[in-house]
Amino acid sequence: MEKIRFVFVLPPGMFFSKSKAGSIELCTHDLATSHHFKMLSTVIGPTVIDPLSDNFIGIASDSEKSFKNQLTDLIKHINPEMVIINQQFRIASRLKKKFMSIKVLVYRHNHVKKKVRTF
Repeated sequence: MEKIRFVFVLPPGMFFSKSKAGSIELCTHDLATSHHFKMLSTVIGPTVIDPLSDNFIGIASDSEKSFKNQLTDLIKHINPEMVIINQQFRIASRLKKKFMSIKVLVYRHNHVKKKVRTF
């Protein structure tokens, strides 16, 4: 069976770190390191000193624009079949526009409130 390359993206403000990981980061770690799916996976997120796994690539940036630009360059270099983005619709939208042939999935961990119209 052919292995599928996945990239998991953690946006700025998240810590894929042994000392600071929250539930989203731990969920991502479990998915990215699972051998059940026989996949090659990479986790990309803000740089940390003690990453949860060795398949992590840190992005050192001081702005959202810099993070997005570096992320785009990494995705181009890795060329995965699928990118899974945690929480961020804007980053997902940008990547889908840039890389039409790559499947992009937004993994929402929290309830999205519907906008309520009032008359």
